[in-house]
Amino acid sequence: MGNEDEENRGERAGPVLKKSLESAKMEAMKTFYDVQQFLKQFGIIVYMGKRLYDIELMKLELSRIYDAGLMDKLDYLEAEAVLRREHKIELDYIEKNGEMN
Repeated sequence: MGNEDEENRGERAGPVLKKSLESAKMEAMKTFYDVQQFLKQFGIIVYMGKRLYDIELMKLELSRIYDAGLMDKLDYLEAEAVLRREHKIELDYIEKNGEMN
């Protein structure tokens, strides 16, 4: 009788995790906002006070989610490309204006 309960619990856990992973999938991550919304689904909200720091921390969090197997490789690569682009834009802005936002 105890084994049946364990088997049923295992069967229920699979679909729950699968549903959770499906809900975390995004259509496409094309903007900084899209990446923020994706991270928010995992309860991750990044605000360091400086945009450059925000981008760098978001890269780290994204990497942790990918390493944990909670996102597809294509989604990871898209999000990483968005953050790389935003990082470059922010560095160019800092270089041009001599200040950090």
